[in-house]
Amino acid sequence: IPLLPLVRCPCCRVRSAVCLVSKPEQNPDRVFYKCPNHRNGKGGCNFFHWEDGEDSYVDYLSSIGVVIPCIDSAGEIEEQEHKVEQKAMKNVEKKVEKVEKKDEMQQILEKIEDLIGLCKMTLCVLWC
Repeated sequence: IPLLPLVRCPCCRVRSAVCLVSKPEQNPDRVFYKCPNHRNGKGGCNFFHWEDGEDSYVDYLSSIGVVIPCIDSAGEIEEQEHKVEQKAMKNVEKKVEKVEKKDEMQQILEKIEDLIGLCKMTLCVLWC
């Protein structure tokens, strides 16, 4: 699973980049990004970037303005997203509590107004 966003190929402008792992002895297990139409020589796209090193895929993404999340380990982004979701849920719960308290306060005010009305009627009956 690629950790970086896969963008549309700037050469053919049709296909999106793919993330692969090199198998040759020259660069074993090295991650790279390329257009599926990439060919060495004539007849294909020139889009190819190693994930690391000089002129990396990260450098390319930065040059076209793609925001790249900070990645320390594969699961850290998921953990951060989970924390953000938890924080958002707590905010929603707080807002719901405020609404419930507001409804409760509204009911109390209505009861107080009813009691004031009863007191006024009682006073009228006693004084008249």
